[in-house]
Amino acid sequence: MGSAPEFSVYPNPVHDYLIIETPQTKDESFVTIYNLNGEEMLKKQISGNVTKLDIQSFTDGVYVVKLIQGKAVEVRKIVKR
Repeated sequence: MGSAPEFSVYPNPVHDYLIIETPQTKDESFVTIYNLNGEEMLKKQISGNVTKLDIQSFTDGVYVVKLIQGKAVEVRKIVKR
């Protein structure tokens, strides 16, 4: 993906806590999770290269995880069970 940061999201499917691993960078990083209706479910500024997100309150289904680091944007789909 060129200059976009590679990030990992696991476990997938997820039950309660989602782990996001990002490369070390000096840029501000933000993660946003949307449901398939496009509604923002969670938005958080992240620091460091490992972040644990509590998504226990989310209903089961498919969600979109968007990571913004500086000018780079990456998107992943996750399944909550």
